[in-house]
Amino acid sequence: MKQTMMILTMSGILGTCALNAYNGHTVVIKDTSDGTKILMLETSKRDRLYWGPDIFWSDESPNIKGINVKGDSIYYGLRAGYDFLRPNSMYAGIDALYAVGRTNLKAEMAEKELYKDKITGTVGRGELRLGYNFVGEDKIYFSPFIGVGGYHSRSVKAIHFVQNWLYLTMGMKVDYEITPKVNAGLNIKGMRALYLEQSIEKNSVSAERHDNSNALGYEVSIPLTMRFGKTNNWDFRLEPYYIKLNSQSDANVAGAQFTFSNRF
Repeated sequence: MKQTMMILTMSGILGTCALNAYNGHTVVIKDTSDGTKILMLETSKRDRLYWGPDIFWSDESPNIKGINVKGDSIYYGLRAGYDFLRPNSMYAGIDALYAVGRTNLKAEMAEKELYKDKITGTVGRGELRLGYNFVGEDKIYFSPFIGVGGYHSRSVKAIHFVQNWLYLTMGMKVDYEITPKVNAGLNIKGMRALYLEQSIEKNSVSAERHDNSNALGYEVSIPLTMRFGKTNNWDFRLEPYYIKLNSQSDANVAGAQFTFSNRF
């Protein structure tokens, strides 16, 4: 379906020409109260630079060489990233998270308690994605992708408890433009560990495991986006999510990110 670009001045329209897109974006013409027409670009298809707080709860119970660990945590962090969203073109994305939180940690061996206390911990995460942006006729944007990412978590003091996970991922991002200012979507991906390390140490007792043979995971999120600004080039996104991080240790993560972004 062809779009129309209009070359504008403050007093009106100088000329028109037919084309499919302008600089990779759909062109929208808006009438103002004084009769002047304004050229606008639909922002669903622009590159997205985002940042904002992330809050999540996690529950995990790994067995590290005979030491049963139980952790119940809540974390507060900052997420930032960038999505390259040109229509019917290559997709690329980068996402990073750093969070600090408190964990109710309990460790047992042979039914004997080794450690039980509330500790401070940190979590770092990064992910790179490559794919393709498909644009449907009904303002549905579909981006399948593959990528690589990793997690690193550790306790700050009192007990040494570290987890590292490097993984491959495959998934898709779907975004539907309900109105020019409101979008809803669905993001799904699966993960397969390339490298997995878990270690714990307290006083004279320590254990370490390197085993990624069955370390699988997945993530599901539902982004809800509200756009604002003269050309809708700013937005606020609420994105609740659920992650099954490691099938070997029954790790569950549930949270939400609250991001602002600029589309350009």
